[in-house]
Amino acid sequence: MLATKIKYGIPYWITSILLMIFAFIYELFSHQVYSKALIFSFCIPLGASSIAILFHSYSKMGIACFNLSILTFTIGCVLKGIFEIYGTDQPLLQFYWYFGLILLLISLYLFLFQIYIKTHFH
Repeated sequence: MLATKIKYGIPYWITSILLMIFAFIYELFSHQVYSKALIFSFCIPLGASSIAILFHSYSKMGIACFNLSILTFTIGCVLKGIFEIYGTDQPLLQFYWYFGLILLLISLYLFLFQIYIKTHFH
């Protein structure tokens, strides 16, 4: 049972490792300029893995929205880090947080709706 649950966290762990490698290599060539957003971007999929392990058996649409929200947050964090290292600011990056939050709330609604359906109609 535990092994089947853990397999749902593996893509998130692989993504976290790849983000750590990307941040390390990118900051090697950044001439001693660092960005906390880029350094800690691996934490988003790493934290999401625990949620995915807990809720893997619920709504497939909810899982898809959850994955898209994590992807949106991660891309926003990486781009913020890249722009910080480059030394500029991009006001359009705030939309990544808004869209990620909207997708996260949709996935939460779908999870709760699926739980409601399972408890009241089965």
